[in-house]
Amino acid sequence: MILIAPTEPANMESLLAHHGQQSLRSPVPEELGADYCFQGQVGIVAVQRKTVNDLIASVDDGRLQRETSLLRDQAAALLIVEGSISHAEIAMSHGDWDKAGIRNLMRSIQYQEGIPVERTRNLAETAEVLAELVKRFNKPAHLTLITRPRMPRSARTVNTKRDQWIHFLQGIPHVGPVLAGAIYDHFDGQPMGRSVEQYREVPGLGEKGAENVFRFIGG
Repeated sequence: MILIAPTEPANMESLLAHHGQQSLRSPVPEELGADYCFQGQVGIVAVQRKTVNDLIASVDDGRLQRETSLLRDQAAALLIVEGSISHAEIAMSHGDWDKAGIRNLMRSIQYQEGIPVERTRNLAETAEVLAELVKRFNKPAHLTLITRPRMPRSARTVNTKRDQWIHFLQGIPHVGPVLAGAIYDHFDGQPMGRSVEQYREVPGLGEKGAENVFRFIGG
């Protein structure tokens, strides 16, 4: 069962049904910073859908910051960006943005916030992706989507202390490679045993991230 936020398009139920998915309108997704959510093997999976123009508007009005903060607290989260990044579309309504700026925004969400970003062409393809995600997150053999990746080959070869710490820190929920490097560098290679207040000072880590790091390696 996929829960759909009340503000989502009216035909989404029928689009999901076409892919064999039952759905129900509910305010629950919005409480999680999402438009859709469902139960997976890892827990609640929250999915935010934004058209390109709405993605831009959500930065300007502060929604995106609030939503990504909530999404990071879920067992798994994903941002679907729907539609084409065309220069004309952006220029007409959001003149301060260009194609490179939009792409960099999505990269920041993915690499700094730790929320995967997936592109779709239209609402029908978004429904198809949602159905795929339900199946993906309910296969017990596929539980590693949000866990830390294997240590990069270069790290295994060079085997520096920083490489090892970055690999290790990615085992903490919602800590990706950029944040792992920031934690290591902030404490000059000695991140173990710090207070939660000290972890809060790491740029980009945030309150929830600091609590997660403290729970795993704090003093």
